[in-house]
Amino acid sequence: MNTHRKQLALFIAVVIFCTFQVMGWWDHTHMRLTRRAAENTQLHLGNLMLQLNLDKGLYHETLSLPYLSWLTLANNQTVMSWMRHGAVREDMNDNSWFFGAPISRRYDNHFHTPLRDYSFAGLDDWVIVKKVIFYHATGDSSILWSQNLGENNQAEYPGGDNSWKQIRRVYYSALTTPSDSNGSNKWRNFNFIATFTGLGHQMHLIEDMAVPEHVRNDGHPDETRNGIPTFENWADGLSKKDGDMIDLFGLNPIFPTIDLNDPFFSKDYVQTAKLWDSDQYLYGVTPTTNTNWGLSEYTNSNFFSEDTIFSAPEDYFSVPSRHQFPFPKVSSTNLNKLMQDILQPQDITAEDGFTDRVLYVSKVADGEQIGHFLTCIYLESELRSLVNHNYMEYLQEYNNAFYRDEMCHEDYAEKLVPRAVGYAAALVDYFFRGKIEIALPSSENPAEPSVEAKDDGVYAFTMDPERGFEEITLMARNATPGEEMTNGEMKLLIRYRECPGDPFMPDAPAPLIDRPHFQVVEPLPDPETGLAVAGIPADEWIKLKFDISSQPIPMNAVDVNFTLVFKGDLGFETETGVAIGFRDVSEPSPLTIFNNTDKVCFNGTYVDWDDPELFGVADKNGDGVIDCADGDLNITPSKILVHRLSFNGRVATDTNFNHQFSPAYELMPGQSMEIYVIGDEPPAPCLLSLQTTSVSTVSPDTCFNWYPQGVVSMEPAVNKLEWNSEQYPGDFYTYWISGYSNFRGTYFHSLYHYENIDVPDGAQCSADQLIISESRVDMKKKSLLMGGQAIEHGAPRNSKTHGVW
Repeated sequence: MNTHRKQLALFIAVVIFCTFQVMGWWDHTHMRLTRRAAENTQLHLGNLMLQLNLDKGLYHETLSLPYLSWLTLANNQTVMSWMRHGAVREDMNDNSWFFGAPISRRYDNHFHTPLRDYSFAGLDDWVIVKKVIFYHATGDSSILWSQNLGENNQAEYPGGDNSWKQIRRVYYSALTTPSDSNGSNKWRNFNFIATFTGLGHQMHLIEDMAVPEHVRNDGHPDETRNGIPTFENWADGLSKKDGDMIDLFGLNPIFPTIDLNDPFFSKDYVQTAKLWDSDQYLYGVTPTTNTNWGLSEYTNSNFFSEDTIFSAPEDYFSVPSRHQFPFPKVSSTNLNKLMQDILQPQDITAEDGFTDRVLYVSKVADGEQIGHFLTCIYLESELRSLVNHNYMEYLQEYNNAFYRDEMCHEDYAEKLVPRAVGYAAALVDYFFRGKIEIALPSSENPAEPSVEAKDDGVYAFTMDPERGFEEITLMARNATPGEEMTNGEMKLLIRYRECPGDPFMPDAPAPLIDRPHFQVVEPLPDPETGLAVAGIPADEWIKLKFDISSQPIPMNAVDVNFTLVFKGDLGFETETGVAIGFRDVSEPSPLTIFNNTDKVCFNGTYVDWDDPELFGVADKNGDGVIDCADGDLNITPSKILVHRLSFNGRVATDTNFNHQFSPAYELMPGQSMEIYVIGDEPPAPCLLSLQTTSVSTVSPDTCFNWYPQGVVSMEPAVNKLEWNSEQYPGDFYTYWISGYSNFRGTYFHSLYHYENIDVPDGAQCSADQLIISESRVDMKKKSLLMGGQAIEHGAPRNSKTHGVW
């Protein structure tokens, strides 16, 4: 029993000694690299965060777990923090969770050796720990590990499954998780946390390909070599300091130029594998500095690790096969100058303040050129003489005389860090590459508008504010270059906030900032086939309709946008490819139609149609009635009968209309009707046309009123929040709201009014005469703190009026 206990104790000691010994960049370095990489993606440089409805950006949008957890440093962190958190967690082992032996170590699977088949490209090295323990370190290739295709299943390791396809799944869930019955978005946030944490895990893996040990099958258990911190330890020490050179090197990333749309040799792999290994560095191929190679290929062929110095077969034929690599080799360097005693030493100021004279071997050929490539111990010349005396016996000792010091580490990092950042950024951008274009619905066949035009011109409209918007129609097109979207499913995410009052009145209250509402709906089947729409073509638009009658968009919805989400085959990525189309649409916008025919423009001033002075002019024969058959002026008010309306930019007719009134809508003099639409965000117009007839409301009915049938451009309303922390200090939104005015007691944003004749002919009256002056409250731009307090004002967005005579 005691023997078994001793064996177990020894086993645990071995594993503990090996813990943290085969990691690549350490925690602080990964946090630096991940931050710089994320800053160079569309998450930060473009409007992708806005499209994800995480509109505060990487450094301000916070996501909270739906429960408190001792497993995380904090429950509420920014998106950037969650990405960095994932990058650190990728090096987890059991000891991070429990007090037992760290048997399951994720970092054993962070190695990839190009020139080898993926199945044999993972870590497979015998290492000596603390100079006393001989240990066999093994793991899957980092490529297989990243995609969960190797022998080791990520789900069985501390930190769980953060493979590419799993992150895809939680990303899709994040995009399509609606608000719950209590209006909470906690599970949506949870899925986004899993997405960004998972991306941090993936970024960690590609960043490790910029560590020579991780691409040259070098278990590198030592923290120091010849009294000098090894490469990763040196970088981690710097990364704990603000403004360190690791961070500064990351400011100038080098991005890959690998074509990720080219067919890969196996459909089993996601195209991201080529960022690791593009399968271009083969035996017999000379190293390059080109960016169309995988990162492991570049690092393996241009740099030495601690245990693979001068390990080319022609330089050191007895090196273990696991450490043999064709490049770099002796002829890649200026070692010959050292051998000839003509290499000039450099004066280096040591940490103790004294000046040391150090010999540095440079890499001068075969790809990257590196000034401080290697240094050597002081006894190098003595060992060299022994090699010259007995080559076979002393060659290994002579090779061990070379190592990398801090100056070498700095030159290595100057080349490797920018690529670690650039390749990690490319990985993230590839994850979010799927794009869908969304546009207002339009007829595919304008020659038959009676069939197709009924959905054109606006995303939604309603005549019934009590019911809200019950149907959405939009056009969609695949905008992902060179990749098809097939064999999938689609959902529309509708996001809005609610105004706690009437949004169509002057100085409407600000929307509720902290609780946006998300709802998700699937498109209706293809009307021709009756089948679900499974793909989005790139060469043509398709029209999609969504029935939301079970949960209509309410009239007090503000800050509205649509996100169309596709999941399926995206190019060579099967089943879990995800693409989104985002459209920041207008808010529910009232288009006010006013019958102003009970007023007449008389000598430049609006008066009632029966004004005595006006009536006397219009009643030619003075019989007290307006009889157009007797030659009187037609000043009688009209009842407007609205038959049809269209939004497609063409005049509404019997065959071209979006909506038909049956029976006709009767718009009496002095009254208004409202048509509510959701269109594109201003300044994009809404094009409205009404088909009408009119009837005089005064006896005898001998006067005929006719109004031109045309198309009028009307501006939808704005009622939005815009995150604006870059311009002003503090966390707040800018609140944009359209102007509303009062026309004869009716509040409007866009006004379309029917007019009577002018007396005398050619008289002009401004509609402003009928707008109540005290109602002209300037609708300001307001910057709102999270609590809704206005702290800044800007320019108004005015209401619009259109007249028809």
